This record gives sequence, C-alpha cells and structure tokens, in this order.
Amino acid sequence: MKGLLRDQKSLRFRVSPPETCEKSRRTGVLEAPSCRTRQAVVYCKQRSRRMLSSCYWGERMASRILFVGKTDSRLQKAWASFEAKGQMVTVARSRQPALEAIEVASPDVVIVDMTVARTGAEKLCRKLKKDSPDTPILLLVDADEIAPKLPHDKTLNRAASYRRLNNAISRLLKENRERVLRVGSLSLHLATNAVSGGNGTVNLCPKEASLLATLMRHPSKVLKHAFLMEAVWETDFVEDLGTMWTHVSSLRKKIEPFGRRRVYIHTIRGIGYRLDVWPPPAPE
Repeated sequence: MKGLLRDQKSLRFRVSPPETCEKSRRTGVLEAPSCRTRQAVVYCKQRSRRMLSSCYWGERMASRILFVGKTDSRLQKAWASFEAKGQMVTVARSRQPALEAIEVASPDVVIVDMTVARTGAEKLCRKLKKDSPDTPILLLVDADEIAPKLPHDKTLNRAASYRRLNNAISRLLKENRERVLRVGSLSLHLATNAVSGGNGTVNLCPKEASLLATLMRHPSKVLKHAFLMEAVWETDFVEDLGTMWTHVSSLRKKIEPFGRRRVYIHTIRGIGYRLDVWPPPAPE
C-alpha cells in the first residue's frame, strides 16, 4: 500500500502520504492511520501488538497518550520529549482515526484539541467516557474560551508552556494509575470492576475483581492458597478451597483469550496461582 511506512528500530507505524515520509522517520511519533482501508487497519493492529509487547515489563509499562487534533512544532517537541521518557504518543487528526487507535490499544490519557474544527470532539468524548469511564480526558482550549460542557477531567490553555502541559498529563496519569491496574494487556478498572484484555471488556463480580486485583498486584509471582483466601475472602480457613476454585474458573472464562490454553492465570498444583504478563516482554 502506497505511503505505508515501517520502522523496525523504533517499532512505530504510520499511514501517510509519500511526501511526509521523511518527517515520520525523524519524529518517531506514532500516528493513527488517516486512510480507512481494511488492509491499513489490520496492518496497524498487527504492528501495534508487536510494539506493545515490547513495552510490557513486569508491573509497569509505557504510558500511552492519545492526542486528537492538529499538532504544531511546539506540540511536536512536547511529544518527542514524552517519547524520550519512555511514553508512547499517538497522534490522530480527527475522531475516526482516534477511535481506530483506541481499538488497537486503550490509551492512559486522551488529549483533545478544541481549537481545531472537525475533530468530532463532542462525540469522541461522550463515546470514550461511555466505553472507558476511567480514561482521563484533557481538553486544550483557547485562552478566552469557556470550558465546554463535555465529559472531561481537565482543561488547559493550548498556548500553555511545556512545563504546565507536562504537569497536567503527569497528574492525570498518576490519578489514572491509582484507578486502573495494568499488567501486560490486562486493565482492571477498580471503580467499575470492568476488565479489558484479550477478550475485550467484560464485567466482573466483586469477588472476581478482588481476586484478579490481588493477582495483578503480584505479577509473575506464585500466590499461595492461604494468602488468596486471606486477601479476598478474609479468612484463614483453607480446608475447603471450592469457593476459590469456582471463582478462578469463572474468571478464566472471562479473561482467557484462548480457552484452555492459559496465558494469564496458571495453576501451581498444590500451592496456588500465578498471573503471568501477556504478551511476554520482547527478547533483547
């Protein structure tokens, strides 16, 4: 497909006109596809999965920032600075590419430029808050503009300095990490008990959410039956583990993407359970 670029070193993708190829190579900032062909979307999903798998390391992974609007030289420098810190920045010029980028990888924070027309900001914000209520939204507005009546978490003057922009994004990311647990491709929203992963987004019952949260707080570690019973059911009685087995089985049905081939929750026979990071970290 003409204009489709690959950068194996930085693991970025971009679908763009040929004349912007050199700029794409220089910036390294990931841009959502502007074309809507099925081949482009499939390719971007495959590339993004490979890129994301290289960012999962234990409990922590690179923060994902989605910017919707028209970037300029000042914002471009800000995105490059965020990338240098290990964060992943995706740039989408309108609502449709933004929704496609969100489908590939759920962002940790969304920045919407309200000064650019035709971004579809209202529909985007409402859909994002409906599908992912815990994802923070930062609106960039003109200095004399009143905060729009849209679902959002914070507004900022578009002409604000890099320091103010960085502080606002860092604060939203910190608040989001406190509301959402992330391990590999799993994201558990503590307020709604909704988990996103290989099977899409599903709702958990309170005990399932508590069990998964306990496992996610100790990734790649074997948790004994007694520890889980105490943490989730607040009891030290381990003579009958039927309740635990039932909840583990139900949880697996909801989050395991490959049925009986486990990628998340593994049984350590006679000892307990272990939650693995999936996709696994890319080899160095």
